Amino acid sequence: MNIPSNLLNVAALKGVFSYHPKCKRIGLTHLCFADNLLIFCKGSINSVMGVQAVLDHFYSMSGLKLNASKCEMYVAGIPAEQSIVIKEIIGFNLGSLPFRYLGVPLVTRKLAVKIGSDVPAKGARVSWKIICLVKSEEGLGLQDVGRWNKSCIVQLIRNLLANEGSLWVAWMHSYVIRNADFWQMKIPTNASWRFKYLLKIRPDVAHLFSSQVCYLNARRVWDDLRATAPKVSWHHLVWFPGRIPKYNIIAWMTMLNRLPARARLVEMGLTIETDKCLLCGIVAETRDHLFFECSFAKEL
Repeated sequence: MNIPSNLLNVAALKGVFSYHPKCKRIGLTHLCFADNLLIFCKGSINSVMGVQAVLDHFYSMSGLKLNASKCEMYVAGIPAEQSIVIKEIIGFNLGSLPFRYLGVPLVTRKLAVKIGSDVPAKGARVSWKIICLVKSEEGLGLQDVGRWNKSCIVQLIRNLLANEGSLWVAWMHSYVIRNADFWQMKIPTNASWRFKYLLKIRPDVAHLFSSQVCYLNARRVWDDLRATAPKVSWHHLVWFPGRIPKYNIIAWMTMLNRLPARARLVEMGLTIETDKCLLCGIVAETRDHLFFECSFAKEL
């Protein structure tokens, strides 16, 4: 990314394209993050063509090229007719604010509650619910932060019931709980948010305290609270000693039928040239075709 970065900066200094009005004073032409590139320029046809010329130059140097169907442009302060012309020149999709970038809403003003609310991700290959399952249950074994946090908080309840562990426990018993029954007491209005949360999750964790409290630990609680699913017979084929992580992830997504085969990309709403198999070019590229039915795969 250093090469296109330098090309954009030099091109702006030489007047190949004009700076975005809000970026001219600091000489900002682009931002890079991971494998994403955000380019800023003046909303004129000449400037956009100048940026396109810089990108074309980079294409010829590197052999790399942007997938226009996966790129978006955002405009402001220019006529709708001009936006359409610019869209036709670069082939990008025309987006609108606000939109989410890396999960964060990007807006021109201060974030409002209705904009910053958490919404499910769209277009993910595998759902977070499945990813958080253990590997023997077709997941990746990642811990759900919410449930793990609840597992750790159960230890605070354990300490309160045992009346031991810290000065906080002694203070809570003396000034908040007093002589009340922890399982039956009402939520005090003047209690801290942490203690209110302890009381709020009582119905979810009460069954954990039916036996000896002293034997509870975070791992045992986690095993009880985590999401579960039936075990799959193929997990040993994917997760084995000496495995190569990259190939394991591919095999794992193959078993779940979540590989980005062309037919699946079309189902996800992405615009591609064709859904035909890249190897044989005859039928739609699905998982089963790619690995078992394609003539090229059979010969291999």
